[in-house]
Amino acid sequence: MRRFSNRHCEQSEALQESRDGRCKRLQCALAIVGSLLLLGSGCSSSESGSSEIPGQVPSGPEPGRGSVLPPERHVAWVVADRVFFRFDSAELSPDAMQTLREQAYVILTAPNRKFTIQGYADERGTREYNIALGLRRASAAKDMLVALGVPAAQLDIVSFGKERPIVLGHNETAWAQNRITILLGLSEVPYRGPK
Repeated sequence: MRRFSNRHCEQSEALQESRDGRCKRLQCALAIVGSLLLLGSGCSSSESGSSEIPGQVPSGPEPGRGSVLPPERHVAWVVADRVFFRFDSAELSPDAMQTLREQAYVILTAPNRKFTIQGYADERGTREYNIALGLRRASAAKDMLVALGVPAAQLDIVSFGKERPIVLGHNETAWAQNRITILLGLSEVPYRGPK
């Protein structure tokens, strides 16, 4: 069992809070750009004969609030392939669950495709412990995707533990980037968001 000082835990939490703040600022900026694009689309003429009012947001559950729906139409939609974890944990954070909701939406558009979830850990700890931790992380991501409606048969899991670091380094920044799962096959889905 690993033990670290309170100072180390506080530094890890501060780094996570800093990363969360950057993500929220990026989401806010993307929302503003998306709103501008949505407003701009309301100025063009529509020949489709649709009963929708140009620029109107579709009704239904709000994306990002417990639904598997993507962001609004006419907004570029990029789905992250990585889910990040706290130190020595396989517990899904709210940000991780949101990423998995978005991944589930894309996976559900490709029912005949197989996907692989790779689990990773940072370099601290034994090889065996980190292989098991990577497997728990991959299993947690798979369980959430299955709970969101993705057939379990579409998902395989594998753990690389600390054997294949994504970022090389011996500091908290590198370690945080290696405490992840990566969903392979997502970029191959010809999904470009709702039409």
